[in-house]
Amino acid sequence: MVGAIAFPDAARAVPTRFDDTVEIVPPPSAAALRLAPSGNVPQSAVTGGALQLDNSGSTGAGVVLYSNRGADAVGRLLVVNQMNPANPQHAVRIQNVGTASTVSVFHDPAGGAGDPNSEAVDIVSTNAQDTALGVRGREAGKGTVKITHAKPDVSDANASALSIALEGAGTACQGIFIGNDAGNPTTGDLLHIRNGGPGTDRLRLTSDGHLEVSRSVSAEGTVTPGVQSLDSYLSRLTLNAVPGVVQGFVANTFSSFQHQLRLTPIGAGGTGQLTNVFGFYASPNAIVDTGWSVNNYSPLRVEAPGGSGTILNLTGLEIRDFRGRAMLNYSIRSFGPAVHMRHSGGVNIGSQATPETALHVRGNTSAHGSVTLDATSDDPEPPAAGQRARLYVKNGKLVVQWHDGGKTVFTTIPLEAAGPYPVTVPVTSDTTPP
Repeated sequence: MVGAIAFPDAARAVPTRFDDTVEIVPPPSAAALRLAPSGNVPQSAVTGGALQLDNSGSTGAGVVLYSNRGADAVGRLLVVNQMNPANPQHAVRIQNVGTASTVSVFHDPAGGAGDPNSEAVDIVSTNAQDTALGVRGREAGKGTVKITHAKPDVSDANASALSIALEGAGTACQGIFIGNDAGNPTTGDLLHIRNGGPGTDRLRLTSDGHLEVSRSVSAEGTVTPGVQSLDSYLSRLTLNAVPGVVQGFVANTFSSFQHQLRLTPIGAGGTGQLTNVFGFYASPNAIVDTGWSVNNYSPLRVEAPGGSGTILNLTGLEIRDFRGRAMLNYSIRSFGPAVHMRHSGGVNIGSQATPETALHVRGNTSAHGSVTLDATSDDPEPPAAGQRARLYVKNGKLVVQWHDGGKTVFTTIPLEAAGPYPVTVPVTSDTTPP
């Protein structure tokens, strides 16, 4: 047995070779082995160090720290303590060119029963100038950081694979930031979320900023004809009021979707210009191409709500007073160089049921008429026989164009009758356009 090893003179020290196992039994409360170099030691990662263990001649473990001490154990089993703030050395540096994991941590508190105050890895950094944990990898087909949550024997409904807490009053820390250096942007998705294997995509944020949301995909990743549905955006908000209580729920506004475009003031006398501002825009990039057959296609569809509750006013489309904010105000505007659809004008109003009135127009007669007709420059095509009539203004006359089955008839009412008033305006019908 050896109690201590000392090298009083580094210049005269020679290697001491032990041909048998050395067991050191220190006095109580004393270190078993203490090395205190009296001079500089080599910094080489291969041949340097105040303490060097060359395990090249052995197939077994290099260093094993083992303890079977019970609850009275204090301190830490392994401590690396560098206390000089000017020391530029890494406290711990591990380099591995082998095939096994560089660091492997197996955390099994209480034999798997767990401990609410025991973390597998606890990292704390007080450095506000750099990252607390930096990870860099070169993976070709796997995540640089991968988190796998295995369900425990108890409910894990309140657990999460990744939990982020942003603490501190007034913090402006970003929860998640994804970026890269200028000049080398990724072409892959910035965000890709699945709920299962391939084909169960739920959310994608592409590299060019397109957000894609998908729902109702079958377990095999395919949409089964006649069974599944695909909703790119679906809002199903539900309100639960207090049961059995009159006025158990009272509120001012309930909106499943509220979109507010905000153009805030530009400071310091600055100006800005936008050619178009659309609160909702169904672009022509949506296509129905070769091979598709669609019975109904509508960029906007409104149906009556289900249930049996009383609704005072049920309006499919409501447009409030624009208050003259723009140079040109249109509640509904059909815009284009020609008739939008065959057999239809810019706005087509129809009903499958038998309404009291197909079109009910009510206006503020103290300001403007309920209906305004602009003059036409050309004669419109005649309507189908016995099906419909057209109403327009031409050459100072109100014209009703209709088809009696054999010819097109124009019924005209002059609008420019000379006074004195009142006058009798002749109503004429002819097959010649006015």
